[in-house]
Amino acid sequence: MVQRIAAYAKLLRLSNGPTAMADVWMGYAVASGSLEPTLPLALMTVCSLCLYHGGMALNDVRDAEQDALDNRGRPIAAGLISYQVAKRVAQSLLLTGMAFGITAGCFDASYEAVDRVLLLLVAIVAYNSQFKRTVFGPILMALCRVLNVSLGVAAVSADLRIPQADSLGVGIFFYVCGLTLYARREVIGGKRSGLVFSLLVTLMGVFFLGCLPQFDILPLPRFIGTEKWNLTWAVVALIATRGMVAGVLQPTPKKIGRGVGIAIQGLVVIDATLATFYAGPMAGLAILALLPVTMLLARWIPQT
Repeated sequence: MVQRIAAYAKLLRLSNGPTAMADVWMGYAVASGSLEPTLPLALMTVCSLCLYHGGMALNDVRDAEQDALDNRGRPIAAGLISYQVAKRVAQSLLLTGMAFGITAGCFDASYEAVDRVLLLLVAIVAYNSQFKRTVFGPILMALCRVLNVSLGVAAVSADLRIPQADSLGVGIFFYVCGLTLYARREVIGGKRSGLVFSLLVTLMGVFFLGCLPQFDILPLPRFIGTEKWNLTWAVVALIATRGMVAGVLQPTPKKIGRGVGIAIQGLVVIDATLATFYAGPMAGLAILALLPVTMLLARWIPQT
């Protein structure tokens, strides 16, 4: 029984669930200026979790044959969960997530929210298709994360929303695009040049977020000066990508895999930083509290 539960936890990548929640909460916090619980936010959070974990299951369904060849120990390839059962789990979660998202949109009379949920669903399915191993794969994965953030933005009523909040997606896009490129070498290791390029794309995403005031997208918070702002983002970049740097210095599958896991957790740090600056310290702390949860789960449940 315990082995079966562990297999489903691995299939769904439950250790990454808190990072999906952090994206939604950050989008909501920046767009509204607070992180006060609301029914649309709760519904969108559940929607995000269902779509994320459904996408992870669909990913393993798509990669089942390759995983068997690579001997990665994933549940389908290891024979712990059948292909058909995993496929049904993925489909059920994706449909459930869509239902929660549509409910959130209808509750707030926001058809824009429904559009974003449907776009995210399409992006998830498109990523886990023939596009995954093409140049479009990292782009689609990054788009999934961007749309996940937008679920939180859409949970805020249009008349109360800061319209510039959607611009955060540009930084998240480059961060995840670079991370996805980097993760492609997780199984066999990689050439240092390709890993360096991936790292630079990831850092470009953090750089964009750090330049929000300079780009006149969002104002510099009143309680922090330019020097402290820049220093904060330098520290965030170091925390989020330190594992990727280690993988560049020693490009083995183990180091690269660890770098991917740390960078995924780094999304929580990025989200918490943005929420702190634009919604206050309590919002930032609420999101940052998700970090130890995902780190603890990652000790038993692989993140990739």
